[in-house]
Amino acid sequence: MNLRRFIPAVLVAVFLAGILVDPYTSARDGSDAIRRIPLWQLSFALLDIGFLFAFVALIIRDKSRGAFVLAIAETVYYLAGNALLYLRDGPDRYAHGLGGESNLCQHVTVVALRIALIVYLGFISRSRALGRLTRA
Repeated sequence: MNLRRFIPAVLVAVFLAGILVDPYTSARDGSDAIRRIPLWQLSFALLDIGFLFAFVALIIRDKSRGAFVLAIAETVYYLAGNALLYLRDGPDRYAHGLGGESNLCQHVTVVALRIALIVYLGFISRSRALGRLTRA
Protein backbone atom coordinates (compact mmCIF):
# COMPACT_ATOMS: atom_id res chain seq x y z
CA MET A 1 0.00 0.00 0.00
CA ASN A 2 1.52 3.30 -1.04
CA LEU A 3 1.42 6.53 0.94
CA ARG A 4 -1.38 7.93 -1.26
CA ARG A 5 -3.66 5.15 0.02
CA PHE A 6 -2.23 4.86 3.53
CA ILE A 7 -2.91 8.42 4.74
CA PRO A 8 -6.66 8.37 3.94
CA ALA A 9 -6.99 4.89 5.47
CA VAL A 10 -5.43 6.11 8.73
CA LEU A 11 -7.72 9.14 8.79
CA VAL A 12 -10.76 6.91 8.25
CA ALA A 13 -9.64 4.83 11.24
CA VAL A 14 -9.55 8.05 13.30
CA PHE A 15 -13.04 8.97 12.07
CA LEU A 16 -14.39 5.52 12.96
CA ALA A 17 -12.89 5.84 16.44
CA GLY A 18 -14.53 9.26 16.74
CA ILE A 19 -17.92 7.82 15.80
CA LEU A 20 -17.61 4.97 18.28
CA VAL A 21 -16.39 7.24 21.11
CA ASP A 22 -19.09 9.87 20.54
CA PRO A 23 -21.64 9.50 23.36
CA TYR A 24 -24.49 10.17 20.94
CA THR A 25 -23.73 6.98 19.04
CA SER A 26 -25.05 4.94 21.97
CA ALA A 27 -26.94 7.40 24.20
CA ARG A 28 -30.12 9.34 23.54
CA ASP A 29 -28.83 12.65 24.90
CA GLY A 30 -26.24 14.22 27.16
CA SER A 31 -27.82 13.24 30.46
CA ASP A 32 -26.36 10.59 32.72
CA ALA A 33 -29.65 8.68 32.70
CA ILE A 34 -29.38 5.51 30.63
CA ARG A 35 -32.16 5.51 28.05
CA ARG A 36 -32.59 3.62 24.82
CA ILE A 37 -31.32 5.41 21.77
CA PRO A 38 -33.88 6.16 19.03
CA LEU A 39 -33.39 4.13 15.87
CA TRP A 40 -33.10 7.23 13.67
CA GLN A 41 -30.26 8.52 15.84
CA LEU A 42 -28.39 5.21 15.67
CA SER A 43 -28.91 5.19 11.91
CA PHE A 44 -26.88 8.42 11.66
CA ALA A 45 -23.84 6.61 13.01
CA LEU A 46 -24.42 3.45 10.97
CA LEU A 47 -24.81 5.39 7.71
CA ASP A 48 -21.71 7.43 8.50
CA ILE A 49 -19.77 4.20 9.06
CA GLY A 50 -21.12 2.91 5.74
CA PHE A 51 -19.89 6.07 3.99
CA LEU A 52 -16.44 5.56 5.50
CA PHE A 53 -16.23 1.92 4.37
CA ALA A 54 -17.26 2.95 0.85
CA PHE A 55 -14.59 5.64 0.98
CA VAL A 56 -11.93 3.07 1.94
CA ALA A 57 -13.06 0.83 -0.93
CA LEU A 58 -12.60 3.73 -3.39
CA ILE A 59 -9.17 4.52 -1.97
CA ILE A 60 -8.05 0.89 -2.23
CA ARG A 61 -9.23 0.76 -5.85
CA ASP A 62 -7.27 4.00 -6.49
CA LYS A 63 -10.36 6.03 -7.41
CA SER A 64 -9.23 9.30 -5.86
CA ARG A 65 -11.77 11.47 -7.70
CA GLY A 66 -14.71 9.39 -6.46
CA ALA A 67 -13.20 9.30 -2.97
CA PHE A 68 -12.90 13.09 -3.08
CA VAL A 69 -16.59 13.51 -3.92
CA LEU A 70 -17.62 10.94 -1.30
CA ALA A 71 -15.45 12.65 1.34
CA ILE A 72 -17.24 15.94 0.67
CA ALA A 73 -20.65 14.26 0.86
CA GLU A 74 -19.72 12.42 4.06
CA THR A 75 -18.43 15.60 5.70
CA VAL A 76 -21.63 17.47 4.83
CA TYR A 77 -23.64 14.52 6.19
CA TYR A 78 -21.59 14.51 9.42
CA LEU A 79 -22.06 18.25 9.93
CA ALA A 80 -25.80 18.07 9.15
CA GLY A 81 -26.30 15.21 11.61
CA ASN A 82 -24.48 17.10 14.33
CA ALA A 83 -26.46 20.26 13.54
CA LEU A 84 -29.72 18.33 13.85
CA LEU A 85 -28.70 16.92 17.23
CA TYR A 86 -27.52 20.37 18.33
CA LEU A 87 -30.87 21.89 17.37
CA ARG A 88 -32.62 19.18 19.36
CA ASP A 89 -30.46 19.37 22.51
CA GLY A 90 -28.74 22.75 22.35
CA PRO A 91 -25.28 23.17 23.88
CA ASP A 92 -25.82 20.00 25.94
CA ARG A 93 -24.96 18.15 22.72
CA TYR A 94 -21.31 18.82 23.51
CA ALA A 95 -21.46 18.80 27.32
CA HIS A 96 -21.92 15.08 27.89
CA GLY A 97 -21.18 14.10 31.49
CA LEU A 98 -17.93 15.22 33.06
CA GLY A 99 -15.90 15.38 29.83
CA GLY A 100 -17.83 18.06 27.97
CA GLU A 101 -14.74 20.00 26.91
CA SER A 102 -13.04 16.90 25.55
CA ASN A 103 -16.21 15.97 23.63
CA LEU A 104 -16.29 19.39 21.94
CA CYS A 105 -12.55 19.19 21.26
CA GLN A 106 -13.07 15.77 19.66
CA HIS A 107 -15.73 17.15 17.29
CA VAL A 108 -13.60 20.13 16.29
CA THR A 109 -10.60 17.85 15.67
CA VAL A 110 -12.64 15.42 13.56
CA VAL A 111 -14.09 18.24 11.46
CA ALA A 112 -10.59 19.69 10.92
CA LEU A 113 -9.26 16.27 9.89
CA ARG A 114 -12.18 15.76 7.49
CA ILE A 115 -11.44 19.10 5.82
CA ALA A 116 -7.73 18.22 5.66
CA LEU A 117 -8.64 14.90 4.00
CA ILE A 118 -10.76 16.69 1.39
CA VAL A 119 -7.92 19.09 0.61
CA TYR A 120 -5.45 16.18 0.40
CA LEU A 121 -7.70 14.20 -1.95
CA GLY A 122 -8.31 17.28 -4.08
CA PHE A 123 -4.56 17.78 -4.37
CA ILE A 124 -3.98 14.13 -5.28
CA SER A 125 -6.71 13.99 -7.91
CA ARG A 126 -5.59 17.29 -9.43
CA SER A 127 -1.92 16.28 -9.54
CA ARG A 128 -2.81 12.93 -11.12
CA ALA A 129 -4.96 14.69 -13.73
CA LEU A 130 -2.13 17.11 -14.54
CA GLY A 131 0.29 14.19 -14.75
CA ARG A 132 -1.95 12.50 -17.32
CA LEU A 133 -2.15 15.70 -19.39
CA THR A 134 1.62 16.17 -19.48
CA ARG A 135 2.19 12.55 -20.54
CA ALA A 136 -0.30 12.77 -23.42
